[in-house]
Amino acid sequence: MFLQAGLVEPETRFIHPVYLRGDQKRLREYSFLEASLHLIDSGLATDAEVERLSVELAVVAADETVSVAQGRMPVTWGRKPL
Repeated sequence: MFLQAGLVEPETRFIHPVYLRGDQKRLREYSFLEASLHLIDSGLATDAEVERLSVELAVVAADETVSVAQGRMPVTWGRKPL
């Protein structure tokens, strides 16, 4: 597709972030907390379940012996010919 678009020297890499600490490691925890009221309101989880899972996610985020990885992301680029 890049060649068809007129770009030259296309390259592809995979980025697979893995975290041991920091806010990036807490993305799942933050996302879960953001969605928790909707989970409860829709009946998909109870208050107790949300609380238990919130604590478990916080424990994982605080434990620097446990890594958390994002999904692998493909990145492709090309160069416009001079």
